[in-house]
Amino acid sequence: MNTVVTLMLKDIYVVKRKSEPTLFIILFFAVFAGLQGGFLYTAMCTMMMVMLTLTSFAYDQSDGWEVYVSALPVSREAVVQSKYLFGMLTIFISIVLVAVTSLAFRGFQIEAMLNALQIQVYLGLFFLSLNYPLILKFGFEKSRVWYILITFLIVGAGSAFSSIASKTGLQINALASGFAGFLVIGMLFLSYFFSLRIIKHKEFIEI
Repeated sequence: MNTVVTLMLKDIYVVKRKSEPTLFIILFFAVFAGLQGGFLYTAMCTMMMVMLTLTSFAYDQSDGWEVYVSALPVSREAVVQSKYLFGMLTIFISIVLVAVTSLAFRGFQIEAMLNALQIQVYLGLFFLSLNYPLILKFGFEKSRVWYILITFLIVGAGSAFSSIASKTGLQINALASGFAGFLVIGMLFLSYFFSLRIIKHKEFIEI
């Protein structure tokens, strides 16, 4: 576990050093999520946070980290686990950011905060689960088009559904919410095992 945490801290340091503009964009979305609520800003805050973990893959590949770490006495399971742990940490941070800005600008609204929490957890895990195996399999650059497409599809579909729900008064019941939660958790486990299988059979060759 210490190895996993150490690898995750390495990713946090690299992302903090190289992704400062993205952090300001995340703060922008968090502020507007607190001011206005709704699906778009809340979802983008979380997905931009998860994107930081995607860029950590890119830095690993461009800096030759993958080759280096494969020569260390570090299991590939630990490498994968650190990435997923980092991803879930970013989701948690986005939840805290939106909760703090919501409290600051709109006060304590339990229903709105729970709705935001659901959006952030479900979309964050869904986005993470789809993209990690793709990046491990094909590399960050080849997967770029896919994760951008996935982002637009998620945000577009979610915004459309949110707009229809607000106009028609449609409510998501507990059963549907529970099913969605079960689905994204199942996807997370499948994604992890696919990623583990990919990295175990991957050869890292220094160019």
